[in-house]
Amino acid sequence: MNVEPRTLAANLPTATTLFDLAYRGMERVVATFALLRRRAHEHRQLAMLLSTSSSSFLHDTSILCTHAEVEADKPFWPA
Repeated sequence: MNVEPRTLAANLPTATTLFDLAYRGMERVVATFALLRRRAHEHRQLAMLLSTSSSSFLHDTSILCTHAEVEADKPFWPA
């Protein structure tokens, strides 16, 4: 059984592959920051709605005050 030894260079990804991996990684980082920013904005809006709106407005929009308070108090970073 003749098996050629593998060289380290044969196992390394090419420059194009490394660039693609880095690019995809940066896309994921940017997408994650955008998601966190949107969640933080939504939490701030909900907290502002709770502080300025009457309970009848929340009832009209089918939002329970207790549920809205719990959502507004949650940190924005967990899913």
